[in-house]
Amino acid sequence: MPRAPRFHTREQPLMELFNRVGTGCPSMPDDETFHLELVGLLVKAQEESPIPIHSGAFGARDWSLLASPQDVGRQAEFLRHFTRGLSLLIQSYRNWDGPIFPRRYRAMEISDEEEAQVACLAELTLRELSHRDTSRHAAPFARALASGKTVRGLWVDQAAYSQALGRGESVRRMDFAEEVELTLEPLPCRQHLSEAERAHANADLVDEVGRSQEQAGTPRRPQRRGWAFAVDEAAFETMRELRERFLKAFRSAASLLRKGIRDAAFPANCFPPAFGFVGYG
Repeated sequence: MPRAPRFHTREQPLMELFNRVGTGCPSMPDDETFHLELVGLLVKAQEESPIPIHSGAFGARDWSLLASPQDVGRQAEFLRHFTRGLSLLIQSYRNWDGPIFPRRYRAMEISDEEEAQVACLAELTLRELSHRDTSRHAAPFARALASGKTVRGLWVDQAAYSQALGRGESVRRMDFAEEVELTLEPLPCRQHLSEAERAHANADLVDEVGRSQEQAGTPRRPQRRGWAFAVDEAAFETMRELRERFLKAFRSAASLLRKGIRDAAFPANCFPPAFGFVGYG
């Protein structure tokens, strides 16, 4: 069965990106250095394929990011770098040589509504704070949002480390580490606010989520909401109509391609079957 096409209904939307460790694969270690290196991987993936990151949540067996990729091509490129790096990192910590993330990531598009975007940020923060109950090193994104600071990480030059080992040198991985910082960008709905106003709003959100989590106890993991999320029914209906229009155009072009018409016109911002990314313009 073919995989569903990757798409956005509009340019540079807010997206929640998610993936889970495969069944039977080792979980992500509860280790401070591992968590720092994980942030380092995000920084390096941004250098290869820049996308704004707004927050994240990393548990033992899954991860989520709130980001605003320019298009699905940039989104896929960023996640290719990050997922590959994270897989190699887990393999090195767990001494594992099999695949870690056997399935493609899932993506949920979030509407332009402020209420929807803030609700998703709050849910991701709640998810991260709930991980903190079982991990001594979790919640770096919530801490950064509350303090207005960057997320600290480590980048290890694995290639240089391997080369040094190959030369017979007595070295450690941390000899090839450098400190890096991940800057969390404001939500699209809050970009018009001043830096002080955004910092105050984020601190209030983390504080409110923290209080609700303490009162309710550790929550069960929220169910995935599918391909899109909106608070207002009309906003969701608009996104649904745009999705249906995209899928209709994609399927029509794919049908022509199967008939041998190689110049079939696919809609913008998609990956045609067996071809490269089609951008805007």
